[in-house]
Amino acid sequence: MERKEILLLLVFSCVYLKCFVQAEKCDPKPLIKQHEGYKRCVYLDTSKKRTIGYGFNMEKDGAREEFIKAGQRGHCQCIAEKVFDMFFKSPLTKCNKTCPCCCCKYSETSKDSCVPCLDDEYIERLLDSSLNTAIVDAGVVIGKSTFHALCCSVQNAIVDMAYNLGRTSFKKFEKFKAAIEKRDWDEAAYEAKNSIWCGQVKTRCTDISKIIKAGC
Repeated sequence: MERKEILLLLVFSCVYLKCFVQAEKCDPKPLIKQHEGYKRCVYLDTSKKRTIGYGFNMEKDGAREEFIKAGQRGHCQCIAEKVFDMFFKSPLTKCNKTCPCCCCKYSETSKDSCVPCLDDEYIERLLDSSLNTAIVDAGVVIGKSTFHALCCSVQNAIVDMAYNLGRTSFKKFEKFKAAIEKRDWDEAAYEAKNSIWCGQVKTRCTDISKIIKAGC
């Protein structure tokens, strides 16, 4: 085979591999939806934080700005701000109860019989916003080169953890990070399970640990 043919073959191989890698983009959204559940009205999560949608924590840093930005597609900023305030002050619904959504505009006189509910599109935008943050956080905590070299199943599990924990709490999983770097799947799964977080989220932790234990 001539040198020119070899170079052409190498170029073709590189293009093919690049396309293959891009096609295999990871999608953690289904796993997060499975673990977070879905609620259109405000409830308290396991950490006693006001939450809505797919586990959107309304008390976290930057929650107001994130909520308002997600609502600006259909409303001006002043309306989006009022929507956040309305939900933040809304009566709580138990996490295992169906939302008694108001059929009319929310008001103080109706708060005992019904609560405001977000529409599906707004909730999906909040999920996408929080998911993008979780992907960035996962890369920062685990290390970008290490994280992006992992198979999708493990990447998705790690993003799920980052989504639920937030960057500050996830940073504390130093032994978990070290195990991931060594690709010691048994140790990484053990570190995930041997945590206070695991006792709080239970089934979620069990699922994530199984995925990580299976490794890449």
